[in-house]
Amino acid sequence: MTLPAPLAALLEDGSSPDVPRRRAIPIDAPDWQQVVRSLREDHPLLAERVVAPSGLPSDGIAVVVNGAILPRGEAIEVESGDEISFIPQIAGG
Repeated sequence: MTLPAPLAALLEDGSSPDVPRRRAIPIDAPDWQQVVRSLREDHPLLAERVVAPSGLPSDGIAVVVNGAILPRGEAIEVESGDEISFIPQIAGG
């Protein structure tokens, strides 16, 4: 799983929060439900930001699987070995 610097700062791994950087964390999950479970167990601060209580992505978070941005509201299909990224969406005017 790849995280941009603002989301990587939510990892509780003891790395310096003064140096935000893009990070990759390993999560080997056979389906979306296991991705969510692993995030909630291993990275609760990150999970709170990117996953809604329903288990779907939080508002303002785009999910990218193997380089394809997933449409909101559709089922999330992932398999073991897929590369998953969470991207905070930015609104502008």
